[in-house]
Amino acid sequence: MTLRHLRFFVALYENNGNTTKAADALYVTQPTVSYVLKELESYYGCCFFIRKGRKLFPTDEAASFYRAAKEILLDFSSMESDMLKLQVQRRLHVGCSTSSLIAYKYLPVTAEAFRKTHPDVDVNVCVDYHDRIEDKLMQSALDFAVLGKSISSKTLTFQNFPFREKFALVTSPDSPLTKIRTVEALAKAPLLLRETDCELRIQFDERLSDLGFSIEPFWEGCTDELLLDAARKGLGVALISLGTAEEALRRRELVQIYVDGLSLEGTDQIAFPRSKPLTKEAASFIDLWLTLSNPGKQNASGINGDMNRTEAVRI
Repeated sequence: MTLRHLRFFVALYENNGNTTKAADALYVTQPTVSYVLKELESYYGCCFFIRKGRKLFPTDEAASFYRAAKEILLDFSSMESDMLKLQVQRRLHVGCSTSSLIAYKYLPVTAEAFRKTHPDVDVNVCVDYHDRIEDKLMQSALDFAVLGKSISSKTLTFQNFPFREKFALVTSPDSPLTKIRTVEALAKAPLLLRETDCELRIQFDERLSDLGFSIEPFWEGCTDELLLDAARKGLGVALISLGTAEEALRRRELVQIYVDGLSLEGTDQIAFPRSKPLTKEAASFIDLWLTLSNPGKQNASGINGDMNRTEAVRI
């Protein structure tokens, strides 16, 4: 359980169990709210809301949990505010979610180059699952981060990461699954997917849910290599990074499936907490990161470190 679970629960409780209103308040989709609630109830082994008709009504457990969750969030916010006042200015906290494959590819070389050009700046890099990076941003524990999916938040501002990762649906060239062209046919196929808390899996599930489909994978693997091997053996259709699958596609060990109406591009964003001023060091790191991600483009971020956050980043 994370602070994200608490925020989702509080929003749902304060909106009288209305998942649509809670989703609007959190700037997420309604299925995401339902999914997080299901995770929370599974974690504690109790029911927080009872459905009557089309409405959800909180249980006694929900009322008790709400009071505790609200207090925790308020205390945490107060603690973060106090700690930020003590933060050393020459320290840079950079985050990157594990699904931001292009950003992550160039993160090590960027960090090394930045340390050479800014030896007096203490850099801390955090690579983690999206939800944990998002929590750290909302707590202002990071100066900025690249996120592997598009979100909206009143406490964060954003800039698009201009170089998008492409994903692919692949299967054995001898499989009849190569004929799949519709989302409906894909949803019925044996799918080879990453684990449920992998960002690529989360994005895929959400996109299918938005199109009205719910899926249960035939095969779950914790690494891309496991999915590639299963696809080569004709076990089903694997969702994987196009870059990871390129060699197998080139050798014709796998073929790519194209499904009408299903976007398979990553939606990376650079996110900043509104409560923290954008430092020159942060702007320099972003510029260097984007430049190394695309060597032909200089000053890619266009961010001025002297600016206020809301002036520096607009969407």
